[in-house]
Amino acid sequence: MDILFTCGACGKHCCVGERAVGKQFPCPDCSETVQAPEPALVFPCPHCQTRFSAEGTLGGNSFLCPACEEKIAIPVTSILVCTACGIHMELDEAFYSELEGRRLECPECGESLPVLPRPRIKKAGGAHPPGFGHKTLRLDTILESIPQADQLREGNCPFCGHTVEQYNDKSYTCSHCSRQITMTAPTIKRGEILEE
Repeated sequence: MDILFTCGACGKHCCVGERAVGKQFPCPDCSETVQAPEPALVFPCPHCQTRFSAEGTLGGNSFLCPACEEKIAIPVTSILVCTACGIHMELDEAFYSELEGRRLECPECGESLPVLPRPRIKKAGGAHPPGFGHKTLRLDTILESIPQADQLREGNCPFCGHTVEQYNDKSYTCSHCSRQITMTAPTIKRGEILEE
């Protein structure tokens, strides 16, 4: 499904395939960098029935159909055309999103119609980028360390309440239960306001 959009600098009408969503390239008229948008509307050309998509801000504008070169008006809502009886069904953006990738029964003839998904920017999958782990703070380990840190500040073992001996700033051993307590995560003191 091709995507219709305009150059933000000169207003040139552009058309790209759905694989280009999110990609940048120079405008053919003014050479400014344009980005293929993630569309909100889906509609057919009324002359050749080729399906297109466009961003929501283009609703009500006119374009030349890239397939048949006839003038088409972009609707303000997505349009689904029944292939059996030819009825046009207008679907607002929220309803279209709800039905995307599923089937809808035509209210006129009962034909089951596919609601095609709109082109979307593909999210990167696989491994996280280098350094991702250093930017992410594990909240669960911080929350686990808070009660231990509070008790250790008072010199008590968080497990049995007896006195602890400090080996270094992150490692403690209880003299009663012999448990080794290692503070592996940064601790947050209760009641403090954290400032960046």
